[in-house]
Amino acid sequence: MSDVSHTTSSPQFSEAAIFSRVVEQSGQLSVELAGHILSMGISQRDQERVQELLEKNSQGNLTASEREELENLNHIADLLSLWHSRARRALKTS
Repeated sequence: MSDVSHTTSSPQFSEAAIFSRVVEQSGQLSVELAGHILSMGISQRDQERVQELLEKNSQGNLTASEREELENLNHIADLLSLWHSRARRALKTS
């Protein structure tokens, strides 16, 4: 999902990186919560929208609002990826 240039801020200050640090401080996830987190994902409609926006981006046809929408979708995907990783680790150690 990362076919879009992100802002010039450092990756360590991205929403995903900050959230990762918050999650790391929050302690161990329960098996139940980890399972719930792993069931979460981006909707089919949003996945289709991402594909549409990526295609427009590759053609250089994204509007400013579409670029922002794609970046927001990318941020959410990054956060979900972090949550899923943390949940898998919690299940592995339980």
